[in-house]
Amino acid sequence: MGAGQGIVRMEEIKTKMIGPFDLVGEKNLFNTPEANSPGIYISTFKINDKYLIEYIGITTKSFSGRFLEHIKEYSSGGYKLYDFQKMKENKEFVVLKGRYGKDKDDISKFLNNYDYYSQLIKELIHGLKIFLIPLGKEKRILERIEGRLYQILREKKDEKVMTFIKGVRSNPKRENERSIIVIIEPNLLSPEIPTNLEI
Repeated sequence: MGAGQGIVRMEEIKTKMIGPFDLVGEKNLFNTPEANSPGIYISTFKINDKYLIEYIGITTKSFSGRFLEHIKEYSSGGYKLYDFQKMKENKEFVVLKGRYGKDKDDISKFLNNYDYYSQLIKELIHGLKIFLIPLGKEKRILERIEGRLYQILREKKDEKVMTFIKGVRSNPKRENERSIIVIIEPNLLSPEIPTNLEI
């Protein structure tokens, strides 16, 4: 057999990361040209000069449409809410557990304390820093990238990040799927997010 024969090269997907974007103000996500693109997004908070990853998600439609859905959930008590001062002080910072998953709060808690939570929602919406990985691939490819990124976060075991992503489900590579290399360049969240991923 000649040199190189029988070697199967892995498929490569090359993409980029852009951001960070805000949800309000001049640098808001909705005004960027990539707002209407599909792909992977990474929501973070900048705490003590470090970007803490709060959530990783995918969309096969548009980033702008997906974040409109997220804003509605935050505003109606659907998602977790945080006390940022306590977060900076390394204290327990989850003040509302949201309406989803096993560990959830009753909607009455949110409604009975709406004035308090509305202030936290405002802080959250102003505090989110969002990174985008535009990628027009089939949903399963996006799921595999998202799933691998969650695996990496869980391996790092950062206490705050683990609090953010507790209960989040993902769908990484299955045993019967052929491996793919994903190269993210530039990568604005390195080393928290690797530049080269095998999914």
